[in-house]
Amino acid sequence: MLFAASTQTSIGLVLLVIAMLIAVVYAWANLRQSRPEVGSEIELAANRKPYLSDEELEGKKLDRTLSLGLLGLFILGVGLPLYWLAEPGRQEGATQRINDEFVKRGAAMFDTTENGGYNCAFCHGTNGVGGVTPYTITDSEGRFVKQVDWQGPALNTIFLRYTRDEVRYILEYGRPFSPMPAWGAAGGGPLTSQKLQELMDYMVTFQITAEEAQAQVTTQLAK
Repeated sequence: MLFAASTQTSIGLVLLVIAMLIAVVYAWANLRQSRPEVGSEIELAANRKPYLSDEELEGKKLDRTLSLGLLGLFILGVGLPLYWLAEPGRQEGATQRINDEFVKRGAAMFDTTENGGYNCAFCHGTNGVGGVTPYTITDSEGRFVKQVDWQGPALNTIFLRYTRDEVRYILEYGRPFSPMPAWGAAGGGPLTSQKLQELMDYMVTFQITAEEAQAQVTTQLAK
């Protein structure tokens, strides 16, 4: 049964054997270096050995110890303020790196199936400008009604029209009776809450301003 143990168990056994060998070697070395118990306690006990004299303790040894203590205080006095000053920038940089990583992952999911994504770009267009996808309309019993070209809505204004929670809900549960399936795990889709957050973080990057959205609507109405 020992040979059928897992890799972790095998590693643990090897480390245990090594630790036992180290302990045996350490004990053997101590026994070899030990002195026979001959003589007075003051010669055998290390804590009974006379230490340095006052002249020796208060000379170079004391100066060296005080210098090292002063150096330690200087390092603490300078290092802690520098750390405190640099910490906000480090936190901002870490936040930006995490956000960039989320956006990168979201972009990969938004891409077409051909490029390894979930095909969001096929229905909603590159950068969320809208697109067209074929869709089969069925009745309540699943019978064929009509084949249509479904106009995929633009997503570059979605955060002007919905809150972030509402967008998450749409992604989570989809749009019934439309080509938009449920993408979240709670709705039966493949994406976790983390993945949905990454997808929304990417969608934020191609949002247009309210003024640009109004200009687009005005242009469309003028046609």
